Amino acid sequence: MSLHEKGLLFDIQTIDLAAKAQHEPGFATKSLTSRVPTLIHDEFSLSESSAIAEYIDEVFPGTIPSRTTESGKSASGASLAPQRSHTYQTRASY
Repeated sequence: MSLHEKGLLFDIQTIDLAAKAQHEPGFATKSLTSRVPTLIHDEFSLSESSAIAEYIDEVFPGTIPSRTTESGKSASGASLAPQRSHTYQTRASY
């Protein structure tokens, strides 16, 4: 949600949680906690939705929704993110 709101370019890598792919070396070496979602930015990776949202806001300052209905929608989307099986990787630094 935060990447979309900021208009950032990113790639999504799907992780098969049912097959426990988050514990395979390819992913586990990128995610300290082997949890999804995980954000990979340059050589840095971060898990946990709220930490990812804060990091994106700090590293990519700019327009964010006002703390009204739009932020409520964002918070709702962020609460669903841990249930999804994706890793987000930004393509560019700003």
